[in-house]
Amino acid sequence: MSMSPQEYTALISKYTEAYQQLKDAVAGITDKDRLTKPAPGKWCIQEIICHLMDSEIMWVGRMKRIIAEDNPFLPSYDQEKFAANLHYIALDSKSAVVTFGMLRETTGAVLAMMPDEQWGRKGKHEERGEITLEECLKTMVTHGEAHIGQILGIRRTLTQK
Repeated sequence: MSMSPQEYTALISKYTEAYQQLKDAVAGITDKDRLTKPAPGKWCIQEIICHLMDSEIMWVGRMKRIIAEDNPFLPSYDQEKFAANLHYIALDSKSAVVTFGMLRETTGAVLAMMPDEQWGRKGKHEERGEITLEECLKTMVTHGEAHIGQILGIRRTLTQK
């Protein structure tokens, strides 16, 4: 165990709090701003929201497999192909935010019940190699924070124009 029980509790709280942070980050956004690309080749807020949802689906699946199975294989995915081929631009962003949130809430509840010795359970990620449950959770906390910050940054830029 590399963290104390209190540190796990704090990390799980950060993980679940991202739902409210995402809702706050997109509150009151106009359709125009949600779909405006900040720069050529960069994702708009709509695409970031859908990416957060799909990343959550993938990582929750990985974490659940690590919890439930012994040393499972954890497939990777191509985020650019997901964005293009799953029609991120046309999806309902409100549903994507709710899906992200429900996954965070239900998975957070499961993680809160994990005995300390289970955090070292491992799976084999297709690209990253061996990864522990603890590393998965840390990855998702950081991932959520980064993209919510990205959304807020885009919104600030759009209001300055």
